[in-house]
Amino acid sequence: MPIRHRDVILTIPYDLLLSIDKAKADPVLGPVFAENAVMFGSDNPDHEQLTLCVFLMYEWQKGKEGKWWPYIDLMPEVTFFCDWAPSAVHATQDEGLMKDAVEFKGQLETEWNLLLSILRMYVGKVFKPATLKR
Repeated sequence: MPIRHRDVILTIPYDLLLSIDKAKADPVLGPVFAENAVMFGSDNPDHEQLTLCVFLMYEWQKGKEGKWWPYIDLMPEVTFFCDWAPSAVHATQDEGLMKDAVEFKGQLETEWNLLLSILRMYVGKVFKPATLKR
């Protein structure tokens, strides 16, 4: 039988979905997000990815005891293009891409340092010190 328009072919229980709303409703992390609207509020264009990133960091520190560990354990290690070896970046022979990589690396460092300055206020209450290490 062919699949028709609007046929349900897969369902996922709501409690198995990660979302911004769930992260912000978390009883431990919710206050972190609410108290730091500059970083996690809708005025920051990166607020959604930062919210999910912090949620995953928090869940990662729980290890195998955490609900989301099976998902987190399957996530690949990622190296941003801006963190590739200079020889690999130059091998692209794309001046624009090389310039963008340098610019993005600076933006990433700035945002990471700001994020860390906020999250360090919650060491011992929410985060383990090792969670905030690179």
